[in-house]
Amino acid sequence: MRRFRFSPLYLVGLCLLLMAGPSAQALSVQDYVRQRDSADTAQFHQSSIYITGVAAGYIWANSQLIQSKMRPLFCQEQPIRLNLDFNKIIDDEIGQPYVAPDFPVELLLLTGLARKYPCPE
Repeated sequence: MRRFRFSPLYLVGLCLLLMAGPSAQALSVQDYVRQRDSADTAQFHQSSIYITGVAAGYIWANSQLIQSKMRPLFCQEQPIRLNLDFNKIIDDEIGQPYVAPDFPVELLLLTGLARKYPCPE
């Protein structure tokens, strides 16, 4: 039986399409900061779980890109760890000059991962 394989670019494109669709709503930097700094930690805890899921998706897509001999999104050292503090990566990236209040945290995380784990040229 032939096994179906998703193209890594298809997976990344599907993720971006789902984030851009009317039923999906990205978490903005403004909302992230409001939740992070709120006394009510329950909502930020839910956002942290969501961010960890987004990061896991990026790591899985990255693994598929590497397996397909394509350029990865970022070059995390081996073995790959899912227990990184993704909120810290986002917090570090928020101070960059390109970040606006309505910037999606999901893209901020991807940019932060690429900055933290750059690929050799």
